[in-house]
Amino acid sequence: MMYTMNSGLLTRDGSELCRIISSLSGAERSILSPRGDLIAKTLVRFPPADSSSCPVSEKEYSLLDSAGNVLIKARPDCAPDEGDKKSSGSLRLPKVDRAAVYMRNEVCIFTMESPRLYILRCHDGHKVLSVTHRGITGGWDIDCSEDFSPEEICGLFIFCRYIEKENEFLIV
Repeated sequence: MMYTMNSGLLTRDGSELCRIISSLSGAERSILSPRGDLIAKTLVRFPPADSSSCPVSEKEYSLLDSAGNVLIKARPDCAPDEGDKKSSGSLRLPKVDRAAVYMRNEVCIFTMESPRLYILRCHDGHKVLSVTHRGITGGWDIDCSEDFSPEEICGLFIFCRYIEKENEFLIV
């Protein structure tokens, strides 16, 4: 099925399915129904503050339903050729380009093929979801199977944006 995400609004064939709302501060997002009811939210769990380093693979993204039950979890990771840079004295931070996604008793891999294309593949390698930027017109096209709920689609979209944020250079 083909969906469109534009300015936080998930639509299919012009009909609003749900909306993503950002919190005032932090990385948390809420997913609301067309009537404005909370149907899911995302959380980011960071490594303990006492750790001397902050490896990205210790972070955890979670999609929770309105009752607080975990629907999807994801753990970001570095590109395979970047692994040796995690502990080296390199001036460049390792590139985060994937996340292990735990959903429906399966482990899938969400890969950032480019900043414009994200693909979710299950353990057998078949593509179950793709998120593609529409270019100059803006927005995103999301292609996935019919068994994904709108809140799962929004949660996975938010996860792909989190992956992109992991690669931003912070200036302090």
